[in-house]
Amino acid sequence: MFGNPNSPTPSFISIPTGTEFVFRVTFSVRVLMSDPLARLKTIDRRRIMLATYSRRIRLTRPLAPETERRMQKRIDARFNDLTRERRQLVELIKADPVLRQRFYDQEEAMRKAATPNAVPSSQKERDR
Repeated sequence: MFGNPNSPTPSFISIPTGTEFVFRVTFSVRVLMSDPLARLKTIDRRRIMLATYSRRIRLTRPLAPETERRMQKRIDARFNDLTRERRQLVELIKADPVLRQRFYDQEEAMRKAATPNAVPSSQKERDR
């Protein structure tokens, strides 16, 4: 292995086969392929942060409409890029059966965590 694997610049990978083959791997592919589900979670968090930031910037419209428009345009571009990347990532996840199953399992666990229990935990404590 040549170069720093954590570096955002392109690095090289060698395949040990007696003769050395070197392939160029870009940072985006390395991050994307390391763990697509973790990347998806990161993208979702960033999209939420950008949406929140966008709502806050809209409040500045009466004070500085031109600045608000410029900042809103920049945030919308970032949000759209993340949305496009998320769409591609979900397609990649759904194409692989193992990743698809992990994805659905995580979604199901999040749904179960989001639904309130029928009996509050304080009620369960009293029943014991």
